[in-house]
Amino acid sequence: GNVRILAILSPTTTSSLQAAQYLQQEIMEAKPQLEVAVYVVWIQQRSGDTYDAAYEATALLSDPRASHYYGSDAAAAYVADALGYPGEKAWNLIMQFEDNALWEPEMPRPARYYHQLGPDHWLGAPFYVTGNDLRNALAAMAADLEGWSF
Repeated sequence: GNVRILAILSPTTTSSLQAAQYLQQEIMEAKPQLEVAVYVVWIQQRSGDTYDAAYEATALLSDPRASHYYGSDAAAAYVADALGYPGEKAWNLIMQFEDNALWEPEMPRPARYYHQLGPDHWLGAPFYVTGNDLRNALAAMAADLEGWSF
């Protein structure tokens, strides 16, 4: 029944760490009453993406509504496949799902998403946001979600 946010992040890239920090600031801290569940999957995208690095990165998104997981880049492949791009990987990505979205057993289409993989990436230029643009997009998402009635 809650809106869900799923983030696929690397625990060692600056952009992924910044994304986690922005989720904490713009969604969790800015909207403490928001009924939202945030799931972060810290993946092994680079050689330094260890369990210890992922554990350390969880401090950036410490709200109790956030759950953290660590795994291989198979999660990135699963998401890409669910989005219609089999054989690809989707990471450095934040997706928001409606409160009635069902995972039976496949991932539903996200209501919206943002990525930091470049304007020419298959995820699309309109959804490519970084830095303050990502911060602003997440703040706008939080404002939209706050207006929803559950």
